[in-house]
Amino acid sequence: MCSLARKPSSASDVVGAELPPCMSRYPTSALSQPAFRSTHPLLASEYDNMLACIRCGLCLTSCPTYVLTLHESEGPRGRVGMARAVAEGHLQVTPDLLEHELNCLVCDACSAVCPAGVHMDPLQVVLRSAIEPEIHRSWGERLLRRLVFSWLFMDMARFRVLARLLWLYQRSGVRWLARRLRVLDLLGLAEAERLLPDVPRRFFTPRGESYPSSVRRRSATAAVPAGDGAVPAGDSAGLVPEGDAGLQVSIFAGCVMSTALADIDRATLRVLRRAGFTVRNPAEQGCCGALHAHGGDLRSPALASPRSKAVRVRSW
Repeated sequence: MCSLARKPSSASDVVGAELPPCMSRYPTSALSQPAFRSTHPLLASEYDNMLACIRCGLCLTSCPTYVLTLHESEGPRGRVGMARAVAEGHLQVTPDLLEHELNCLVCDACSAVCPAGVHMDPLQVVLRSAIEPEIHRSWGERLLRRLVFSWLFMDMARFRVLARLLWLYQRSGVRWLARRLRVLDLLGLAEAERLLPDVPRRFFTPRGESYPSSVRRRSATAAVPAGDGAVPAGDSAGLVPEGDAGLQVSIFAGCVMSTALADIDRATLRVLRRAGFTVRNPAEQGCCGALHAHGGDLRSPALASPRSKAVRVRSW
């Protein structure tokens, strides 16, 4: 078996070591450590994350874009490899690279199955921020991004007005008429409109309210009954009254969740209350900034708003 005479203690030892004959055909430069050469500082923060990928391929079947295309560049392994190549200066930002990277849904399904602990979400966030200046958008796209990111999502009152208009569109018969007349096809919005969820009538609007626990729980200081620990029927000794605020948690309602998916927020509230928590719904919650971050806009006020950051910290 071909092996080095001694176990190297570092990469520099490998490069400087005398190689056995069976390895003499490999250039010593191939054994050197990879070097970060990108000028974007955020990519440096995720470089170790890129190097953690062992290219095992376990993530591929969990990636929806890879399952649809069976293209290596449309899978997590390929995307990590391209990001690393950009970081090391081996790959320029090209239209093909932009297409493959921006097709990522940032669903993080790959991170859940990765044995090496690679996290795709932060990697995609910094990569998209780094390549955003390389993306040449039309004036219409730039206007739409500014309208959505800088105006609509910066004020939840505006967003809820839009959500209410969508509810009216879906319930008043306008949607049926628009589809019947194929107006959406003419505007190029048919596919996007089909992806819209059915907006519920009631939203989950944060108003600073507090929801008490809906169960009675045993006090931590109460003595454990003798025997098998079961409380005899009718014995309420040591039980905390229903609605006690001993266990408290805040809920982050979100923008899309509190409107289009408000039923899920309410279901979450019911589960938490049944689990014994008093749930607070802080008022004046803002946008969490996820859409801005995934869109490559890390300078958005949504990510720096003190009010929104304070709510996120209290909720998470």
